[in-house]
Amino acid sequence: MKKVIIYAICIAMVMSISAIAAIGCDGGETITYYKVTVNNDVERGEVTFAPEREGNKYEAGERVQVTVTPKERNIVTGFEVNGEQEVLNAESKYEFNIAKDTEIEVEYARLYEVTCEAVGDGEVTISPKGERGNLYKEGERITVKTKAKKGKVLQSFTVNGEEAKDKLISGEYIIYGISKDTHIIAAYRDQRECKVEVTQEGQGTVTVSPTGETQKEGTLISITVTPAEGYKTEKLEINGEAKELNSGKYYSFYISNDTEIKATFVEKEKYRVNIEPTGEGRIEIEPTSEQGYYDGTEITVRCVPDEGKYLTQFESSENKEARLNEDLEYTFEIKGDVTIKGVFEDEPLVTTESGK
Repeated sequence: MKKVIIYAICIAMVMSISAIAAIGCDGGETITYYKVTVNNDVERGEVTFAPEREGNKYEAGERVQVTVTPKERNIVTGFEVNGEQEVLNAESKYEFNIAKDTEIEVEYARLYEVTCEAVGDGEVTISPKGERGNLYKEGERITVKTKAKKGKVLQSFTVNGEEAKDKLISGEYIIYGISKDTHIIAAYRDQRECKVEVTQEGQGTVTVSPTGETQKEGTLISITVTPAEGYKTEKLEINGEAKELNSGKYYSFYISNDTEIKATFVEKEKYRVNIEPTGEGRIEIEPTSEQGYYDGTEITVRCVPDEGKYLTQFESSENKEARLNEDLEYTFEIKGDVTIKGVFEDEPLVTTESGK
């Protein structure tokens, strides 16, 4: 009777320990068990074990096979065993010999379908290729390319029924992170001939490339506006809309309809340079002009004392801090009427600083 009671107590003690089960308390064989726990989103996929064990408890050293089965429109993107990233085989299985309590975590990504359709004479393609045909992982970047056949142009480009032609860049549309099923339609039509009319006001030249009174729709038109001497470009208009020039003279666009190009040139403002020398010396201006100077003209002022005399004072109304260089010269761009003063005396100028 005492022996039976002792065995019963020993078995109860062993069952209370999760990882160890003993066959007897009198020095018999001891078997260690380890448990496998799973962190898995059951809405996205299923995880099964082979062999199956109650409570996922396995004998130490036992070979365990894990199978992950994603649900429709899902894909496994991460599989961790005790915090270490592991790789499933082609059949979505993973095997290991259990040597400790093991935790498995599975991550999934949803798959979305991206389809495209070309209407008319043209192409529309998607890159990269999908995981499964036209199925792409959630968040993946996708590039859609359009290409019209010769004599055709893209008429419309819709994404899930919404016009997105204005979002194309050089015929490409980029989806920055797919988040839903997407259907794209690129429709093409015949290329039109567009009239090009060039007019101008004021003195200057307007060069349009390629030349010709008509251009095919979709042709890149390059414009160069060059004002005549003494003139500046006031504005460039395309079909009545003012455009901003690149580097003050260039503009390009893809023609899509009859187009009027108009450049307006206006005469630059003219300013005078007044010189007021005092004493024995002179002030010279280059270039010389009796009619005045156009806005932005570079002017050089030179002070020339008479023999035995010195420049003792210099002033410019356009810059109160103007300083002459060692050759008694000062250079500036004229932006308004300017008065230059110079005083020539027997005493030399104490200091001069280089300036422009």
